[in-house]
Amino acid sequence: MQSTRYLQMLLVFIGAFLLAGCPYLSDIPLHSPQSAFLDTTIIGSWQKPGAEADSSEILHILQFSESECLVLIWEEKEVSVFRAFSTPIQSRKFLNVSEIRIGYTEIQQYIFAEYQVEKGQLKLRFVEDDLFADRKFTNSQDLNDFIWSKLDNDSLFGEFEYFIRSEKTELKR
Repeated sequence: MQSTRYLQMLLVFIGAFLLAGCPYLSDIPLHSPQSAFLDTTIIGSWQKPGAEADSSEILHILQFSESECLVLIWEEKEVSVFRAFSTPIQSRKFLNVSEIRIGYTEIQQYIFAEYQVEKGQLKLRFVEDDLFADRKFTNSQDLNDFIWSKLDNDSLFGEFEYFIRSEKTELKR
């Protein structure tokens, strides 16, 4: 099933399995990619603390356009490529993440991750589906407003995943 494969690939994005819950999948982003901002603090290579230097759990985040980045992850002999762009909600930053696949014909879906970059550390946590139940959003503003209204609800998010800047700049094959 395509959505199961899609979810598995998105979980690879953080380099670890989620401990509980499922990320919320949306047919619409939090904001238009054309008017998003590129947060250059996330550009570079990131790895899980304690991971070996040649680990496949390194996130390579590259600038793609004026407002978007690409996230590349190699897992054994398979590469996963994601398009991402930032959206602010209040004083917090969120990534809108969607997988790029050749020949993919289904509707593009997004997951959202709140992130912070401080002192060489990248912290990510996914927006989970618990609070969304049967909610359907027809535009980005309504979705953005809903998330804004739930920012203080712990059920909105999963646990933070931590990454540190990697000295490794070469893209692993």
